[in-house]
Amino acid sequence: MFALCNVMLSIAFPPFVDRQLPAVTWVVGPLLAMNTVVQAVLQTSVVRLIRPLSRPVSLCLAGVLWASWAGLTAGPLWLPRVLWVPCLTVAVLCYSAAQLVHSPVSNALSADAAPADIRGRYIAVFQYSFAIATVVAPLLFSVLFDLSGAAPWAVLATLALLTVPGMLALAPRLPRAARVTGGAVRSAARRRGGTS
Repeated sequence: MFALCNVMLSIAFPPFVDRQLPAVTWVVGPLLAMNTVVQAVLQTSVVRLIRPLSRPVSLCLAGVLWASWAGLTAGPLWLPRVLWVPCLTVAVLCYSAAQLVHSPVSNALSADAAPADIRGRYIAVFQYSFAIATVVAPLLFSVLFDLSGAAPWAVLATLALLTVPGMLALAPRLPRAARVTGGAVRSAARRRGGTS
C-alpha cells in the first residue's frame, strides 16, 4: 500500500489535473519540482524530528499524511477555482511529508526484519514492491478515474488510512530500532554472547 501511495504522485496527479482542472495544468510542473526540493532540503531534519517515534507510529503517520494528500488532491473538485492551487499545494506538501517520514523508516525496517543471512533477499522483495506498484498504479487509476474524478483519491485515502490499524496490529512482531548509544550497543553485544 505504501508503495502504491509513493508512485501515485508522478503517475496519477498530472493526468488528474490535466483532465479535471485544466485551468491550472501549469501548476503540475512547479508542484512536482517543489516536492523534489522539499525532499532534498528536509530529509535530515525530518529524520531527526521523527527519531523519538517508534517505527510503527512513524509509518502510521505516513499513512495519515498520504490519506490527507489524496483527500486534498480531490478537494478542488468541490472548491471554487481560486482555491485550487492552494489546495493542490498543501496536498503535495502532505505527500512530501509522508515520503520523508516513510522512506528512511521503511528501508531500515525492511533490513532489520530480515535474518542476517538472507537480508539481501528481503530488501530485494521490498524494492520489488515499488516496481509492482508502478505497474498497478496506472491501471488502478484508469479504472477508478472512469468511475469519477474523485474515485482514485477516495480509494487511495481509504487504503492509506487502513494501513494505520494494520501497522498497529503488526507492531508487536516488528523489530525495534537499534539504539546507537554505547550502553545499548554493549548490552546488545552481551545478549548475542559477544564482548564490549
